[in-house]
Amino acid sequence: MAPRDPILVVDDIHTYYGDSYVLQGISLAVQPEQVFAVLGRNGMGKTTLIRSILSLTPPARGTVRYQGRDLTGMPAYRIARLPIGLVPQGRRVFGSLTVRENLTLPQSALSGVTRKPRWTLERVYELFPGLSERARQMAGSLSGGEQSMLSISRALMRDPDLLVMDEPTEGLAPVIVREIEAIIKRLRAEGLPVLLVEQNYRLAMALADEVAILAGGKTVWTGTPAALQADDSARARWLGV
Repeated sequence: MAPRDPILVVDDIHTYYGDSYVLQGISLAVQPEQVFAVLGRNGMGKTTLIRSILSLTPPARGTVRYQGRDLTGMPAYRIARLPIGLVPQGRRVFGSLTVRENLTLPQSALSGVTRKPRWTLERVYELFPGLSERARQMAGSLSGGEQSMLSISRALMRDPDLLVMDEPTEGLAPVIVREIEAIIKRLRAEGLPVLLVEQNYRLAMALADEVAILAGGKTVWTGTPAALQADDSARARWLGV
């Protein structure tokens, strides 16, 4: 079988916040059906990488290609219409809307899409039964774990070909982290590629096919989880584990 092209290619992007030089030449490629994990300490550029890919903070140099399409210079509202599901850092559910309203909102961006949706309310409720029980509850009244489940579900209702997750387990109890781990494993088994930004080293090692470590806005290490587990020097220097 011929190799398939990457679904996402980030090539030598450089991103600034004002005069602050944040990303200094980041490159990576997410393959179909792959979980690609980005690790690094706080302030190393991980969230800026996500924002650059989605043109929320457009890179000053370099290119971003999604399914072969050049996204460089494309406004964020147009990228939001592409089948990319985002689970943002901090969950960012719409607290004044119900659970059901949060889930149906992404469908408004699917106008013109002719394929049968792979993700429906029924399927999301099957994956997250607790959300079905709280369908009419205001999202702002949910627990942190429930909001995380809602944030993931909302991204899936976008019917994505790529799922981008920015610190999905931040601040959550271990039991909820294990639930999210199981969900990502299920999505990976179904063939959905995932770009996962995480600080939870154990979780990333359990899920990833490939890993990159960011430090100082640069890629300082890339490889497989097995290779990182064997590289004591890299883990100690860049991650402190």
